[in-house]
Amino acid sequence: SVAFSDNKITVSKIKPETYKFSVFSLSEKSYEVFIKGGKYSLEGAEINNSFPVGAGNYRNSGENVIIGCKKGTLLTVFNIIGE
Repeated sequence: SVAFSDNKITVSKIKPETYKFSVFSLSEKSYEVFIKGGKYSLEGAEINNSFPVGAGNYRNSGENVIIGCKKGTLLTVFNIIGE
């Protein structure tokens, strides 16, 4: 799990494994949220802490995942699946 504010993180490819991840807003609202490299991408979204719009995403095979927001605090939870 990783929590961060007003920034972005890049999660590099992990061997041949795949992973599932979820993104939640810890602040009341997070603005201009983006998710790249996931099965479900997001660009310029506003998410809030009462509706888990970022739950249950998967890394696209062979891509890095990049998650961020301009303003707010996000919590990202990762689960490795298989080898």
